[in-house]
Amino acid sequence: MAARAREVAAGGAGGAGGGRAGRRVRRARRGFALVLVAMVALIAGFVVVLLLERADTLKRAQKREIDAYTAHHTQAGLKEFVDWWAGAFRRRDAGVDESSGTVGFDMQLSGNQRLKVRFYDAQGAMRLRTVGEERSHPYILNRAAADLVARGFTGPEYIRERGPGRVSIHSAPREVLSSLARGVSPDAAGEAFASAVIAKRREGRIKLGDLRALTSETRMQEVDLHRLEACLSLDCEFWRIEAEATDALGDVAVRQGGWAVGKIRSENSALVQPWAIVWWGPLEEMPARVERE
Repeated sequence: MAARAREVAAGGAGGAGGGRAGRRVRRARRGFALVLVAMVALIAGFVVVLLLERADTLKRAQKREIDAYTAHHTQAGLKEFVDWWAGAFRRRDAGVDESSGTVGFDMQLSGNQRLKVRFYDAQGAMRLRTVGEERSHPYILNRAAADLVARGFTGPEYIRERGPGRVSIHSAPREVLSSLARGVSPDAAGEAFASAVIAKRREGRIKLGDLRALTSETRMQEVDLHRLEACLSLDCEFWRIEAEATDALGDVAVRQGGWAVGKIRSENSALVQPWAIVWWGPLEEMPARVERE
C-alpha cells in the first residue's frame, strides 16, 4: 500500500511537471505569434508607405508635366501674340507719340485680367564686334567698342553681342557716346558730344534735323562728322521686350520677355523690315546678353 502511494505520488508529481512544461510551450508559441504578427504589420506598413510615396511621386511628376506643358504653350502663345502685334504696329501710319523711346500696349482681358507689354530701346549698347554694314563703318564701331572695354565699361548696358552695329542716339549711355566719337577720331571732344546729346534728350525725341548740331560738338572735320552720323541710329532696331499678365486680383500671373531684332515702325508702310524675336522666355531666366548671329 505504501509503495503504491509512493508510485501514485510520483506519478502526480510527474503530471504536474508535464503540465508546467506544456504551459511554457504554449506561452512561447503565443509570444512567437505576437512577434510574427508585429513583423507582418511592420512590413505591411512599410509597403503601404512605399506605395503612397510612389503614388505621390507619380502625382508630382504628372503635375510637373502639366505645368511644363501649360508654361510652354503660354510662352509660345504670348510670344506669337507679341510678334503679331509688332508686325501690325509697324504697318500703321506714323502718328503715335514715341518721345519716351518706349513702345507697347495694355490690354484688358476677360475676367478682369490685364496684359501689359513694353518694347524698350536696347540699341544704346555698343556691339562688341561689328562686321561690314552698308550704312556704317565697322572699323569705327570696333574701335569704339575696344575703347569702352579698355576703360572698363563691359556691362550689358555698354556692350552687346547682337543686333546692328549702329548705336541708338536715343538710349546710348554717356560712355558709349564719348567712345563712339573717339572711335571716329581720337582727338574728338567726346564728352562734349555726349553732354549735348543727353541735354537734347531731355527736351524730347531727337530727330534727323538735330543730328548735325549735335555731332558738331565733337569739333571734328566735315568728313568725320558724316562718319559719326553713319554710326548712329535714329530708328531702334534692337529691343528688350517685357510682358506681364495679372489676374483679377491684380497679382502677377505671368512675367515673360525677350530680345528682338528689327524696326517696329517704318515711314514707308510698303517697306518690309526684317523682324525676329531672337530669345523669349521667363524674365527671371532672360540673359543679360544674347549670343551673336
